[in-house]
This record gives sequence, C-alpha cells and structure tokens, in this order.
Amino acid sequence: MSTRVAGIWLVLLAANGCGSERADDSAGRALLAGVADPGGLPEFRHTLDVSRFRVGPSALERKDGAWSKRVGPEGVFAVNLANGAVRATPNGDAPAMREPALTTQPEKHNARVRDYFVTAGLPADQVGGAQVTTLMKVDGFVGQLSGDVRPEFVAYTTILNRAVDGIPILGSFAWARFNARDEVMAEAVYWPRIPGAVVAEAQTLRARLADPATAAAYYKALPTGNAPGRVVIRHTSSITPGAPVAFACFDVIEPSGSTLNHRTSTRHFDAAGVERTVTRSPLSRDWTKVD
Repeated sequence: MSTRVAGIWLVLLAANGCGSERADDSAGRALLAGVADPGGLPEFRHTLDVSRFRVGPSALERKDGAWSKRVGPEGVFAVNLANGAVRATPNGDAPAMREPALTTQPEKHNARVRDYFVTAGLPADQVGGAQVTTLMKVDGFVGQLSGDVRPEFVAYTTILNRAVDGIPILGSFAWARFNARDEVMAEAVYWPRIPGAVVAEAQTLRARLADPATAAAYYKALPTGNAPGRVVIRHTSSITPGAPVAFACFDVIEPSGSTLNHRTSTRHFDAAGVERTVTRSPLSRDWTKVD
C-alpha cells in the first residue's frame, strides 16, 4: 500500500500596502528607541501598524509571559515587551499562504525586504547585507520520492544582517517572506540597542589586531594562539529573558569532535583575552567567564 506525502518542505540557504488590521497600541509606528548614547546604535522595534502581515479581522490582544500577542483568524503578531523582539506567524489556512511567491529572483526579493524594513524605520546604515533561504516542497507517494522527483519552488525568505563600521553584529536579524500580492507571509525582527562603549571596544580591538606588534601580545594570551578569527559584536538572543546585553569579542572557529565529521565550534574572547560562553540563562548577563 502506498502512502501519500502531502508536502515535504525543504529550506535551502544561500549567502548573498499594509493589511487593514492594526494593533491599537501606544506605539503606533516603528520605534527607534534608546537613550542618548554617543556612538551607540538605536534599536528598531517593528510594529503591526507598519507591517504588511495580516492577522485578520476581529483580532484579540493576549498576554503570554513576556509576549504581547495580537491573535486573529489569519495569524499571530507577537512582541516581546522585554527586549523588543517580534515574530509574525501565519495560520496554515491563511489566505496569504495560498498566494504564489513575490518573485523567482532572489535579488529582487532581497531588495523588497530591505526597502520594506528601512521604510518601517530600520536604520539603513546598520544593514550589513542579506542572505536568502529558498523554500521548496516535494509532493508524492513515499515509494516514489526518489532522485526523479524534482522539488517545487515555493518562496524566498530574506534575512537582513546587521553591522557597524564593517563589524558584524551577530544575533540581530530582520527577515520576511513576501507573496505575489506584496503581503508578508511571515516575519521576525530582533534589532536591540548596542551601547556606544561596545561599538568603541570592537573598533579598538580590531585596530589592535591590525597592528602586528599589539596583535602578537593579544594572541599570546589566548589558548588558541594566533588562530585566525574575526572581531564581532555579540548580544543575547531574542529568547533570552530580560533586557539585551552586548559586548565585543574576537571569534575563533575550531574543529570540534573527530576529524571525520568536519564539525566546528566557535570560541569567544573579549578585549582582555577572557574567554566567554553564551548561555540563555535569565541572569542579568548572559556572558560568563570560562574557568
């Protein structure tokens, strides 16, 4: 007996007018929040009133822990009140999900997503690039799912990366998936404030490593020696409780496990050469010293 598989979904990664329902909240717009901080980067808080995501009519407001949710017949728009993270998830039967993709050209989709978020208030000078994922599906019987079955293109999702002065800011993201009606099928944003002191520390560390003399002294203090790496800014994740915490570090990628599995792990060293580990603990700082 054959068993039919309705939709095996594949996601492929490659580098590279709004709905009528609006949240009736005090935000009323995309926010660039944060106190005056020379050299700091303001956060971007996405809001439903500038989103092209549809929750549907008669949506209800619900509180779920740190999340404030607008729940409608077409989807859910959720905002983390502690750190500003946003995620918009469609219902499986939402009309937007039945529409074809906006385009079959990844560059065009990247440009649309970038323009969408910048128009909503995301600082254009903080966009460090974009990468696109390709959603594919395979439909057929289990016994027929062989190399002869060709995946069908469904849609693109574009992820905007963040950077300052050429230094990547890891953990920040703004992504969206558009359909042919120029509606957002799904999206998520986490773009917290980065203090000026952290930006300055990253720039100073980069300059230090660009000078052979000062770089040698820094590498000598590291357990990884002069292994290649890069200076980045990291911050707590969108699911970490509490307000975001950020700091500058030098990331070194090392082999992990046996030489056969080709796995790697990343070690993080701050400006003083102290190794840090990323946790998701509810403590005020997610960055702890490695003993």
